[in-house]
Amino acid sequence: MQKKEANMKGFKKSVLMVFISLQFVLCLNSLGATLKEKFNCTKLITFKWGIQEGTVGLLKGPDRFYGPRSLEIDETTGRILILDSENERVSIFDNNGNHIHSFAIDEHADELLLTKKQTLFILNCSTKTIKEFNLKGQVISHYIFSDVTEPITGINLIDSHPALETADGKTIKYDDSHKEIQNKTYQSATSMKRIITGRIRGNKTFIVERQFPQRGILKLYNDETQLEKEIPILPHEGNNIETINLLGIDNLNNIYLVVEESINPGFKIKRLLKKMSPNGELLAESVIPYSCYAYIFKDLKLTASGKVYQMLPLEKGLEVLEWSPISISIENENYEDLIFFSGSLITDKENNQEAISLLRLIDVDSYSLAEAAITPDNILYRAQQYANLTFNVNSSNITPLGGVSCGGKTVETNIRTSGTYTGVPYKWGGFSGIIGVTSYTDCGYNFSQGLNAGLYAGDKNCDTSFGSCCAVGVDCSGFVSQCWGLSTKYSTSTLPPVSYLLYSYDFLEQGDALNNLSSHVMLFFRRETDGRFTVYESSALDWKVSLRSYYAYQISGYSPYRYWQYSASNKFSVGTRVQVATTENLPVRNSYTRSATQLYSVTYPATGTIVEGPIENEGFLWVRVQWDGQSTPGWCNSAPLAKVQTSTVTITVATVPTSLQVTVDGANYTTPVSFQWTPGSQHSVSTSSPQSGPSGTRYVFSSWSDGGAQSHTITTPSTNTTYTANFTTQYSLTTSANPTNGGTVSPSGTNWYNSGQTVSVQATPNTGYKFSSWSGDASGSNNPISITMNTPKNIVANFNTSTAVTISFASSPSGLQVTVDGANYTTPVSFQWTPGSQHSVSTSSPQSGPSGTRYVFSSWSDGGAQSHTITTPSTNTTYTANFTTQYSLTTSANPTNGGTVSPSGTNWYNSGQTVSVQATPNTGYKFSSWSGDASGSNNPISITMNTPKNIVANFNIVSPLILALSGQRLEGRAWIIKVEYANLSLTVSKSGPIDVNRYTLIRKVANQSYVSIKEFSDSELKNNSWTFNDINLNRSVTYSYLVEARAADGSVIARSNELTLPSNKTVTTLGTSSKERTKR
Repeated sequence: MQKKEANMKGFKKSVLMVFISLQFVLCLNSLGATLKEKFNCTKLITFKWGIQEGTVGLLKGPDRFYGPRSLEIDETTGRILILDSENERVSIFDNNGNHIHSFAIDEHADELLLTKKQTLFILNCSTKTIKEFNLKGQVISHYIFSDVTEPITGINLIDSHPALETADGKTIKYDDSHKEIQNKTYQSATSMKRIITGRIRGNKTFIVERQFPQRGILKLYNDETQLEKEIPILPHEGNNIETINLLGIDNLNNIYLVVEESINPGFKIKRLLKKMSPNGELLAESVIPYSCYAYIFKDLKLTASGKVYQMLPLEKGLEVLEWSPISISIENENYEDLIFFSGSLITDKENNQEAISLLRLIDVDSYSLAEAAITPDNILYRAQQYANLTFNVNSSNITPLGGVSCGGKTVETNIRTSGTYTGVPYKWGGFSGIIGVTSYTDCGYNFSQGLNAGLYAGDKNCDTSFGSCCAVGVDCSGFVSQCWGLSTKYSTSTLPPVSYLLYSYDFLEQGDALNNLSSHVMLFFRRETDGRFTVYESSALDWKVSLRSYYAYQISGYSPYRYWQYSASNKFSVGTRVQVATTENLPVRNSYTRSATQLYSVTYPATGTIVEGPIENEGFLWVRVQWDGQSTPGWCNSAPLAKVQTSTVTITVATVPTSLQVTVDGANYTTPVSFQWTPGSQHSVSTSSPQSGPSGTRYVFSSWSDGGAQSHTITTPSTNTTYTANFTTQYSLTTSANPTNGGTVSPSGTNWYNSGQTVSVQATPNTGYKFSSWSGDASGSNNPISITMNTPKNIVANFNTSTAVTISFASSPSGLQVTVDGANYTTPVSFQWTPGSQHSVSTSSPQSGPSGTRYVFSSWSDGGAQSHTITTPSTNTTYTANFTTQYSLTTSANPTNGGTVSPSGTNWYNSGQTVSVQATPNTGYKFSSWSGDASGSNNPISITMNTPKNIVANFNIVSPLILALSGQRLEGRAWIIKVEYANLSLTVSKSGPIDVNRYTLIRKVANQSYVSIKEFSDSELKNNSWTFNDINLNRSVTYSYLVEARAADGSVIARSNELTLPSNKTVTTLGTSSKERTKR
C-alpha cells in the first residue's frame, strides 16, 4: 500500500502547466487572406499582486488562486477600473497604470459596469445583488434579485436600470419608472420583474446556440420575437466548438464573439476572438491566450470603439492586454516575451491515462463502494439539497477573524454574523452529511447535528493536510463523495479509481465529475445553449456549495469522470445501440458479476447492440452487448456507455421572410417545412431567386444560415436544427411620362430596388415641352427627386407644351401659406400649367403673424371654397386668398382681486373694430384708472383694434382712512461728509371708526421691488402726522415711497399716494490737484 501511495504522490508531482506563446497564437492558418482585418495585441500594464494601493489582490484558496473578477474601460477619460475583489475594493488607474484612487466595496463582488453618468453597477453573484456606486465609493441604489435560481453570468444595463444575465440564456431586468430604487426585491415588486430570452446588445436581442460540436448559430432579433438573421458559427477543420461567448457590439454594430474550440477529446482549448459585420461576415479573427493561474469572473471587456481589453493572471502579476482590429496588411508588433498559461493542468490525454492506470493498480475492493447503484436524478437531488439547504448559525458556530486553534489546526469560518444562511459551507477536509439526504457523517456528526452541538459552520483554513472535527461542512471532493453515495470521503486524487475517465466533454451527463486531480473537483449538471458548463461545487468562490457556470477555458485543466456505480437504466433497453465513452479498457464478462470470467475488453470508440438487460447487481447496472466485430456477446458495466443516436432528428427548413419556396431532395415546399431525418444522412436543399410577393414586391436570395451555396447538400446533424434561407425584399419602381412624347424619365420603365434604398428620379423634357410636376407616388415640381423604396412606387412625370400659361397664387396680406396639389408654398408662387388641366388649391386658417396678430381666411378671388379645384384658364391668371387681419385684446385687473374686466382674458377682433371695455370693482374696491394701452378714468372706454392691445384696469381700496405722503430730498453734513436724505411727512385723515394695527413705510430703489424699511403705530402719530428721515441716499438713484395701513390680520386697509423723489445727479467734486483733494 505504501508503494501505491508513493506512485500516487509521484503522479501528483508530474502534473505540469502547459504554456503557449503569443507569437504562435498570432501565426495561425485561420488568419487567411479572406479576412479584412486582424487583431493587434498590445501589452498595456502589469499590476503586481498585493494588498497595497496600486496592486491587485490574489487569494490562495484550497482549490485555486482567486484574482480580480472583472475590469471596465472608460475610453472618454482613459481610465482602467479593476474590480479587486480579494481586497474588496475598486481600483482606478490611468492607461499607463498609474494609480488614481480606490474605494472600498466591502464584499467579494463579481462584475462591474460603468454607466454614461459615471456611476458603477457592481454585481455580487453569491448575494444576487447589484449596488450602484458613485466614483467616490458612495452607494446610490441597491437592487436585490432574491428569487433568481439559475447561475448568474453577468450584468447589463437596459433602460437605465441594471439587468442580470443567467446561464440558461435569459436576461432579467427591472421594468420600473422610478429614478431611484432602494432595497427592492422581486417578492415585493413582482410587476417590476421581466424575463427576456436572449442577450440585449444595443437595440437588438441575440440568442447564441451551440447546436452540436461542429456547428453553432447566432440569432439576431429586431425585438424579442421578430427574427432578423441567423449567422452560422463553424469551427476550424478538425476542431469542435465548445462554447460561444457574445461579447457585444461596437458603435458600428459589428459583432464580437469569443469561440472556444477543442481538438477532440476536448481537454486542450483554443479561444478565438472574432469580429463580424452586422450581416455576419467574418472581418477579423485571432487566437487569444488564457490563463488558469487564478479565477477571473470575466477576463474580457469590449468597448464601443471596437477594442477588446483582457486581464491575464500570471505568476508575476496581472497583465492587461489591448486587442485592436487593424488592417490585415499592417505588421503586428512582436510579443515573444509574453508567455501565457494555456490552462491545461495535465499535459495531454496520454499522461492523464497513465495516471489513471497508476490509480487502477490500487485494489478496487479496498474501496468502500455503495450497496446499490445511484441514478443521475439521485445525484442531482443530493447536490441541490447541499446548495439549497437553509440553516441557522449562532455565535457558537462562528470563529473570530483569524480563526481559533481546535483539533490540531487553526479553524476559521467564512460566516461572520449570526443569522440564516443558504448552502452548506465549505470545510477543508469536510464530509458532513445531511439528514434525510445522506446517511454518512463526518467525525460522528451530520451537518445539522454538528451545528446544534456548537461545532463551527465551515473551515476555510487549508494550510494543513487534514481537516478538523471542530467544524462541519464539505470540501469539493467531500461534496462529490456524498453526492455519489460513497461511504467515506475521497480526495480529488482518489476519486479516479471508482470512476471512468470519459473520452471527451461531449459524453458528460448529469452527475458526472469534472476533476483536476491536483486541486479541485466539480459535479457536472448540464451544458447550456451557448456550450457553457454548469456545475455544482464547494469552492472558495463563496465558501459554500453553489451552482455556477464556466466557459471551457476555465475548466481546461479538468477531466470528465463518471462514477462506476452510475445507473441510468432509462437510457438502455434491448436493441439500443451503444458506444464506449471511456478511453479505459472496459471488461466484457460472461455474467453480470465482477467475479465472472472476462471474455475480452473494449474501449473507445467501440459500438454494439444491447441484447439483454439492464440488470442491477453488486451495486452496478449491467447490460449484455453484442459488440461490433466480436463473435460473442458479453456483460459489462453500463456506466461508461453512451447511447448511439440512431433515432431521427427534426430538421426544419425556413425562410426570412416566411412562406417562400424551397426545394428539398428535388421536391418543392412552402416554408416553414420540417422533416425527420437520420443523423449523418445527406440531403439536397435549394431555393429559387427571385420569388414573387405581393404586387410590386419580390424576394432575392442572399444566404443560407449554414453558410452554404444557394443549392447545396447538408449532412444531418445529431440535434434538431433549422436551416434558414435569408432573402432581401425588393420593391418595383415604375416611371412614365405624361404625355408619353413630352419627355423621358430616368430610371425608365420598371426597375427593382432593395427595401430602404434611395433612388434619384429625373425628368428630361423633349423639344417643345417643359417639365411641370410629378404625380402618382410623388408630388411637387422639384427635379430630380429622391425616392425611398419602402413600398412599390409608380411615378409619373408631367410635361407641358410651350403654350403653358403662368398661374400665380397670392395672399392678402402677402407671405402666407397655400397648398397647391398637396404641396405647401409661401405666397406669391407661380406655376406653368397646361390650359384645361385641373389642380387642387387650399389654405389653412387662421395663420399666425407677428405677436398678437393673426389672419383669418375670408375668400378666394375666384369665389371658390377655402379648399377647391381650379381648371387652368387659357391666359396667365392670379388667384388670391383674402384674409382678414385680427388683433388680440388682453385685459387684466390690478390688483387681481380688485375687480373684473369685460371682455376678460385674451380675445381676437378684426382690424379697425371698436370694442367697449368696462371695469367692475369688487366689494371694498373702486375703479381708479386704465393703464397699458389705455389711459384715463372713463369707464367704460372704447378701444379701436388697430394693433394688439394689452389693457389693465386699476382698482383702489375703498377706506375711511386717507393717507397723504409728502417729502423732499435734502442734503446734510456729517462732520466733513455730505449726506443726502429724504425728509418724509405723512398726514392721516379718518372719516370714520377704523382699527389700524400698524403702518408700514415701504421703499423702492429705481426699478426694483418695494421693500419695508419702517413700521410704526397710531401712538407714534402727533396731531395725525408722522415724519421720518431716510438717510444715506445715493444721489444718482431715484427713490419711491408708499405707506400702507394694515389690520391685525396683516391685510392692507389703506394705501398712501406713491411719492417719487428723482435722482440728484449734480456731483460735488473734491478738487483736481492732490493738494486740494488732501485739504478737502
